[in-house]
Amino acid sequence: MGEITKPKVELIYWTQDIHKVIALNYKTCVEQEICKDASKLTDEEAWQVTDAVMKGRHATSLETINFGFAIEGVSRVHTHQLVRHKIGTSYNHRSERAVLNLDYDITVPPTIRDNKEALEIYLNLWHQSQEAYAKLINLGIHREDARFLFLQGVETKLIWTVNLRAFLDICRIRLNQDMQHEMRCVVSMCAKEVVNHHPWLRLYIHNIDKVNEWIEYNTK
Repeated sequence: MGEITKPKVELIYWTQDIHKVIALNYKTCVEQEICKDASKLTDEEAWQVTDAVMKGRHATSLETINFGFAIEGVSRVHTHQLVRHKIGTSYNHRSERAVLNLDYDITVPPTIRDNKEALEIYLNLWHQSQEAYAKLINLGIHREDARFLFLQGVETKLIWTVNLRAFLDICRIRLNQDMQHEMRCVVSMCAKEVVNHHPWLRLYIHNIDKVNEWIEYNTK
């Protein structure tokens, strides 16, 4: 029958020794000799350089830092918005053409979730779409054509890789009250994951104090 899903984000890989990698790249730009060995940098020196870079000095060094997020339980509406962020990002997205998706899962916007009549209309259409997809598959229609029946709320999954400079810019844009709720929720989850693993970055992420509120709105 499929399930109603909620967004889920996990930070699954990232650049190691972030502060030293930032410092190594920055120092290469401002010193006579190229800096090749981050282990020769003291933590104190690396943190001082990193703080200066994070505050706006030579932000190119931030592009050498990457984060990889596993994102699940989101809609195709969300991913079509997310992929508009093209600079400093890459996307490996589950294919509806390659994956047979009988009884596909669905995401439900909060305004529909909280309105009994609207929710009934939405879920009925979802079930009709599931049944029609299965019938087309049984008739021999290929997945790449049968998928045209999916609602835009169909649940999807992806791995999103983004460099630190791009990520901070996306947070600045998307972590705001007037942003679309699912995008704001997912970026909030990504920011929370980053801060959980790298607490010092909390100082530099826009509206980080509001992310729990925005996550709760979509996942309650």
